[in-house]
Amino acid sequence: MEVLSKLRFLVIEDELSLLKIIALRLKDEGYIVDTAKDGKEGKDYIDAFEYDCIILDLMIPIIDGLTLL
Repeated sequence: MEVLSKLRFLVIEDELSLLKIIALRLKDEGYIVDTAKDGKEGKDYIDAFEYDCIILDLMIPIIDGLTLL
């Protein structure tokens, strides 16, 4: 489980309650988690850091998820 706890996740979701729940559950499992509420913020995180996994909502503001993908 040591290796898994070092994984870094980015969660991009505009529904703030869902974003908080997903991030909290991942953090509880020991993962490093960053969050973004729109595509622009998500792109900024992607440009700045390397992620092992990105959880991406397709219908997000500013830059939609499909374009960001």
